[in-house]
Amino acid sequence: MSTNEPHAPVACTPQALSAEAWATHQTTSAQIFGARHAAAEELPDGYAFRFPAAAFPLVAAFVAGERRCCPFFTFHIEVPPAEGPITLRITGSPEAKVVIAAELLNDPQRA
Repeated sequence: MSTNEPHAPVACTPQALSAEAWATHQTTSAQIFGARHAAAEELPDGYAFRFPAAAFPLVAAFVAGERRCCPFFTFHIEVPPAEGPITLRITGSPEAKVVIAAELLNDPQRA
């Protein structure tokens, strides 16, 4: 993470989304972090997840919701040519990395 990037406190705020938007975000999260992610790779400041090209709309929707309720993450979506797999990198402070691991790697509903 660049030292020039703003640092937001590591605190998730589900109330940043309406009840309906939160429910949709939870469904999207479960869909893409369930069977869809082919691999999760640990990075020094976060994690990288790979998805099939067809998952792009869900990945984009996940990022749109997540950046509102967890503004302390930095998101990078890599979309290669020729329908190659999409890579979503979620990075942040050491505390943010702990949240990623707890929410996206260890959640039994998403395993």
